[in-house]
Amino acid sequence: MNEKISVILPAHNAGPFISEAARSILVQTHENLELIVIDDGSTDRTPAILQDIAASDSRVVIVSRPNRGLVASLNEAVQLATGGFIARMDADDVSAPERLMHQLRYIRSHDIDLCGTGVEQFGEAQQVRFYPEQDDSIKLALTLGTPFAHPTVFGRAAIFKQFPYSRHALHYEDLELWCRMAMSGVRFGNVPETLLRYRVHQGQVSHVHRLEQIDGTLATLGDYWAFRLRGEGAPLGDSRASGRDFADLLVQSGPDYIRCGLGGELRRFLFSVLPYADITRSEAIELSLKTCGIFPADVQVIKLASRLLLNREQYCRVRNRFANLRAAI
Repeated sequence: MNEKISVILPAHNAGPFISEAARSILVQTHENLELIVIDDGSTDRTPAILQDIAASDSRVVIVSRPNRGLVASLNEAVQLATGGFIARMDADDVSAPERLMHQLRYIRSHDIDLCGTGVEQFGEAQQVRFYPEQDDSIKLALTLGTPFAHPTVFGRAAIFKQFPYSRHALHYEDLELWCRMAMSGVRFGNVPETLLRYRVHQGQVSHVHRLEQIDGTLATLGDYWAFRLRGEGAPLGDSRASGRDFADLLVQSGPDYIRCGLGGELRRFLFSVLPYADITRSEAIELSLKTCGIFPADVQVIKLASRLLLNREQYCRVRNRFANLRAAI
C-alpha cells in the first residue's frame, strides 16, 4: 500500500504559517508523496519560504504566478497531480504525521472514494470536531451544511479530476463540490480521528466573506434538497416542492438526524428555515407539535416554534434573505 499521494496546497500571503504547514506534510509516515504548492500571487515572504523548502526536498513542486483565486489554484493543482490519490491541505493548518497513511488505509478498507477526518481547532478558538462516518449519514448531514473539514479531504485522484471545483461557487466551493459529488453517487467517509490541527484566525475566508458564503450556501443546499425530494435518479428540472413540503420533510426526517447524531444541527437549521416556508397558521402549529416529537426533552421547543412560526409580520421583512433557497426547492 505504497501508492503515490499528491498533496495540493494553495497559498496566498501565508508567510506566518506556510513553513509549518508544508513541513507537516513532508514528515508524513507515508513517504511516497508529492507536495504541490500553488503560490497564488503572494506579496509577502511566502515565495522565499517555499523556495527554501523546495531546495531541501525534491518532492516539493512550486507554481508561482499572478493571483487567480482559491478555486483556480485548487483546480490547477489537481491537474498537476500525478499520484493515484489527492489530499487537500491549507497553508495555515498542521497535519498529524500519520494523517495520509490512516486516510489511505481507511479508503481502501471501506471501499469509498473520498474521506475527511476530525480536526482540533486552535488559535482564536479551541475545539475538537468530529464528523459523521458513514456514507448515508454524511449525505444526510450534507442537507444541513458541509460534512467535512475541507483541508482534511483525501480521495481518489480520478474523482477530483472528474469533479473540478466550480468557479461559480466562490467562498463555498467545497459545499457545492460535495453536493455535486453526492448527487453523482460518489461514496463518502470520515476517519474518526483528529488528524489535522485547524487554525482559526480572522484572515480566513469564512470570516472575510461570510455574507457571500451564507447566500451561496442557501442556494446550494436548496439544489441538494430538491434532488433528495425528487429522489435519486429523478431527472433534474422536475416539479419543485413548496416551502411547506420542505419544512415537513425536515421534520419527518428528524429521527434519522437524531440517529446520526445531528440533532443539534437539525434544530438550528429547522428554526432558520421553517419561519420562511409558505405555511398557514394551522400548519405552523402542526409542524410545531411534530418538532416537539423530535425533541421531547426540550420543553421550550413548542414555545420557540410557535413564537417563530406565527410572527408572520416579522418574517416577511427578512424573507428575501431566503429567496434563493425557496426558489431552488
